[in-house]
Amino acid sequence: MAKDLTIRILGRPQVSKDDAVGYQRISRQYVVEGYRASYSGINDPTNPLFLAVGTEDEEFEGHYLVDQKISPKQGSVDVAYLTREFVEVRDTWSSEQFAQSKGFKRVTRQFVVLRAVSDLGYTQQNFDKHPNNNSNKDYSPWDYLATVVGNSEPDVGEEFSIPLNTTFNHTYRRSNISVDTKNPGFDVWSVTWTAPIRPEGEPSITKDSQLGYQTVSRSYVISGEYFTKSKIFDGDSPLFLNVGTADHEYADHYLVNQEIKPLNNVQDGEDSIEDLAVLTRSFVKIRDTWSTENFSQSRGFKKITRQFVVLRAQHTLGYTEAVFDNHPVNTANKEYSPWKYLPTVVADSEPDISELFNIPTNIEFNQKWHRSTISVDSKNPGVDVWSVSWTAPIRPEGEPTITKDSQIGFQTVTRSYVITGDYYTKANMFDGLNPLFLDVGTADHEYTDHYLVNQAIKPMLNMQKEGDDTVEDLAILTRQFVEIRDSAFQESVTVANDLRKITRYFVVLRADHAKGYSPTGKTSTWNKHPSQASGYEPWEYAPHPVSEPPTTVARSMPQSTPMNVSALLGEVGINDVINEYSEANSGEWLKGSASVRLSQPGVDVWTVSWATHTNPYWSAGGEKTLGSVNSKSPKTVDFDRDGLKVYSTDAEVRGNLIGQVATISFFVVGNVVTTNLSSNWQGVSNSDPSVCLDFYLIPYDGSKAISFNSVIDNAVFANVGSANLADLATGQGVTNGFRFTGGYYNGDDPSGLPIFKNMRIADGGGTITFTAAAPDSDATTASPITAKTDPIFTSGDPNETKRIWRVRISYAG
Repeated sequence: MAKDLTIRILGRPQVSKDDAVGYQRISRQYVVEGYRASYSGINDPTNPLFLAVGTEDEEFEGHYLVDQKISPKQGSVDVAYLTREFVEVRDTWSSEQFAQSKGFKRVTRQFVVLRAVSDLGYTQQNFDKHPNNNSNKDYSPWDYLATVVGNSEPDVGEEFSIPLNTTFNHTYRRSNISVDTKNPGFDVWSVTWTAPIRPEGEPSITKDSQLGYQTVSRSYVISGEYFTKSKIFDGDSPLFLNVGTADHEYADHYLVNQEIKPLNNVQDGEDSIEDLAVLTRSFVKIRDTWSTENFSQSRGFKKITRQFVVLRAQHTLGYTEAVFDNHPVNTANKEYSPWKYLPTVVADSEPDISELFNIPTNIEFNQKWHRSTISVDSKNPGVDVWSVSWTAPIRPEGEPTITKDSQIGFQTVTRSYVITGDYYTKANMFDGLNPLFLDVGTADHEYTDHYLVNQAIKPMLNMQKEGDDTVEDLAILTRQFVEIRDSAFQESVTVANDLRKITRYFVVLRADHAKGYSPTGKTSTWNKHPSQASGYEPWEYAPHPVSEPPTTVARSMPQSTPMNVSALLGEVGINDVINEYSEANSGEWLKGSASVRLSQPGVDVWTVSWATHTNPYWSAGGEKTLGSVNSKSPKTVDFDRDGLKVYSTDAEVRGNLIGQVATISFFVVGNVVTTNLSSNWQGVSNSDPSVCLDFYLIPYDGSKAISFNSVIDNAVFANVGSANLADLATGQGVTNGFRFTGGYYNGDDPSGLPIFKNMRIADGGGTITFTAAAPDSDATTASPITAKTDPIFTSGDPNETKRIWRVRISYAG
């Protein structure tokens, strides 16, 4: 833009400051050509001499044009002087003062604003109401507030601590206002605000000597015009807060009461303080538990009384919505029992009986005390004081009694409890959730390996009043817990008749229980128990561990023998043969007797026996018989032309000496002795060795026939070393014996007839048979002479057919 040569500045500006308001003023002078001072020059639309009010000074930022004037130079029509006034205008107040009247904070602020529509002046709407633009002078300055004034109303929280949750007291109350419009181009505003509420000193703190709760009371003085119904219950900024509002300083104290009390009118010099009132708020310390607790005892029953202070409101520290509807303040029906509108903290604080004395924690019915008395004091503003008493519905009657079964040895713990009569009902006895009668098999809380087997309730005599407390009918609840093991309580071992027997005693719960007839991981037999079904024998429903057999220990054949025993199979010895068969000497236990005693309450006492065989063994002499031992060695029977002869052991017959007889006894456990095993002693009679004489001889001289018809027990026949017996009998065609052929005389010379006892024999018949022969005179090992197999024990389980078999083989050498 070309430089305007028709105007020039005269030196530096004049700067001054208003001491009262505090704003700064700049005055600039210019020399202008005379024609510019004309009307057309002043209002030239392209280059006006008078600038718009609010034009900012080119040098001093924040200083705006408020006044300008032209004065002619004396004695000249070609020159004039132009003066422009710039005033410092801010977007906030230029000065601020604080004062106090009757304790109320007062703040006075002065503002310098442009008298124009501007961000630093007025809005168009307010400027229309400005006295310079409107002939109606009745507008209050509050009606045409300058923008900066309206944006700068003070916050009461800037000056002193007011609860942050109390929104109504965040803004000062408008008090005095004035506008000085005498200055050219700008207005000077002076505005005073008064805090509508102030704290009246520090809060007072008191404590209830009985209940122990603490109260914090705060007082506020409020201006009378603020004391209106709309302000008291204003939805956004109420004077009265919601009951239960927490104090801003004592966060665990909650508003329970508030009231407003008017004061007398107060004059203060030139300032009129309107009617005042005192707002008082009381905050009570509310806990989520009881405030006091007392213990007493009546007839041995513990009694606990607790007092609670709760908010009389729908609140987490008061009442739920559902129960608050039943509160007397909310219903015309005053007959609701306090138990019907229990506050949350009372309902959540019903005492646990285990807090006072040792009660089994697994017994649910006595976890809650019996409700006794209740009262509610609603006289206190905003709070209810509850007093609630509970009586333990059950108590232990001393320490438990411990006894031990003298025969079997299991231990019993007996506990007794006294219960109140009103708790002794059928519903409580068998309540699905909290029964007085527990399930059989419930473990004792202290003796954890003892399980409930019996329980009974026995009424006591009526109890009369004791003081103010009525003790109702009492009863004794008795519970018996028996020690239940996973093993026998007692066992004994007997050995007799080649059998080893173990008798065991068990105690099991008479229940479908892990310690009864449904052990963990095992098949349940409860459905076959006599209490559930009939027709089953004890072994068929015996539970584990009753049905668990003793540990099996296999028995081996004895390593040493009393003689050099011959082999049964080829060159293999008897020990090697027997040891090859798993069923021989296996040591397996078979079930024996089983009995169940059902007379004990809650438990079954089992007595069971198991049997197995003893170790295999050698015995001297003949085979061992059940109940006795045949120690005699077998006799030897010999027949020759001199007659029939019977010799004892150690006699020499035809050079054969029977010097020793021994019997090996071993055992087989199974249904039968298998042929695979028994075939090893085939050819040996399964009886005592014997010789059978059944023959006759007819002498040549016509004498009476000689007849033999007898059996010689425990006897072997002499080994003749040939198949011919005194030319009278032959071994051909006969197993283990000789046959008398007869027809010895054929009409020839009788001198050739066989001789028996010096008589010539013309004819004869019959046999001599034997089960075993005497050892060969050349033999170096003993030979089997007899074998016997018989059962010595049969399983007692009706569904099992196994037996213990004893095998006895006798050897002679």
